[in-house]
Amino acid sequence: MTARPVVLGADGAFIGNLKNLEGNSVLVLLMGSSPGPSNVRNDLVSNLSETELQIGDLLLRLELITSAQLHRALSISSSTALPIGKSLVALDFIDERILIAVIEMQSMLRDGLIDFPSAKEAMRKVVAEKRSLPEALWLLGIHVSDERRNRLGEMLVEAGLVKIDQLDFGLAIAQSSGLPLGQVLVLLNRISESVLRLALALQREVRARSIDRAKAIAKLAKGSAGGDTIDNLAQAVPPYKVRLGKLIFLAGLITHEMLLTALRASRISRRLLGQYLIENKLISAEQLNLALCLQRLVWEGRITHTAAARLLKNACEQERKDSPETPGRINLDDDFSVSFCDFLCMSGYLTQEKIDRIVETMPYEPKLMALVFRQSPHERALSDEGRRRRLVRSLSDPAIMRYALNKTFPKDQHLINSALILFTLSASKAITLAQALVNFGVEWNAKTLTQATASSV
Repeated sequence: MTARPVVLGADGAFIGNLKNLEGNSVLVLLMGSSPGPSNVRNDLVSNLSETELQIGDLLLRLELITSAQLHRALSISSSTALPIGKSLVALDFIDERILIAVIEMQSMLRDGLIDFPSAKEAMRKVVAEKRSLPEALWLLGIHVSDERRNRLGEMLVEAGLVKIDQLDFGLAIAQSSGLPLGQVLVLLNRISESVLRLALALQREVRARSIDRAKAIAKLAKGSAGGDTIDNLAQAVPPYKVRLGKLIFLAGLITHEMLLTALRASRISRRLLGQYLIENKLISAEQLNLALCLQRLVWEGRITHTAAARLLKNACEQERKDSPETPGRINLDDDFSVSFCDFLCMSGYLTQEKIDRIVETMPYEPKLMALVFRQSPHERALSDEGRRRRLVRSLSDPAIMRYALNKTFPKDQHLINSALILFTLSASKAITLAQALVNFGVEWNAKTLTQATASSV
């Protein structure tokens, strides 16, 4: 049996399945803030041209998701650091195949290669008739020439800034991590942020027909000359922005000697560091995805590089411990072996001190004790120690744990709800346990960092 995401009420009672709930009232309870009326966002989306639409709004305009689904996905994304597309897929609102097709359609709309009615009809065929996007376009008599495309990766290749194999690797990582291609190439030290800004600006000008494509490519190549090659980007990264290799080393995934060897070898072979590490089986693609997402958050100032390294280390260690070969796990069901309590402990949020405080608080909360007794109505605790063991054991239930945490640590309510969402998404296999731990760790560390900054002012 596969666990499915659930939503719990204020008293810990089961309300419904995360993807089947209607209306926004549950999200207000779950996330602690209202996403706003649906008609407000619909008005905003209707005022945008098809070339300006972000992916979530484009899905809405194409009628592939509802406004309520987009609001829920946005709330999940803002509370967990999951990209909006990943959030929609994780909630099972849209299939990943459809998401990839819509991203491609977004590029075609921005290039002016297709009008919106045709795009909508093509996506109808992709969804309803289960066709590929090229096949759907062919059936509609729409021929899209690659010569007229102005995709970022292709422009970078033509400008001599990225090789074909590096682009293919970057695209694969972008798709699996949910990060934009340009950001992936920056984090992988292939191009600098200044070159990315120039490339995006030129891409917009080409699409607006303000500049000829050939001139734009020449301008991009000239504007990046002298300081943005893979050989000198390592020195171009400011000290407050942790480099990928250093982050992976600090997380204990590779040794210092392995890092130096990888840096030399990747420079000689003109390969990306992440590309070399994966090809030589020094790290997995999942570990690289997590490292890149954390590196981005460090660069944005949301968490420190030490916190990022610790989160990456803990997530990767847990990934190994949670493998089928590891015995002694707590069986939640046939497919998932971690309880919500386990999850919070793995993340480092739930300490023994917090558990002791919860157990001390529980007897004075009637609703909470009612949940405990409902869980085991025929069991009697004959001593104080027996009662304590019973209370601790009851915390393995997500409803009881969430309610107890919210009562004991009310200031952490938003954080705890985010943890529950990530836990249920990992239990349903929508995201991996490592992804869930890292995303919760980011939220927790960002909150701690904000509090520390506020107290120092």
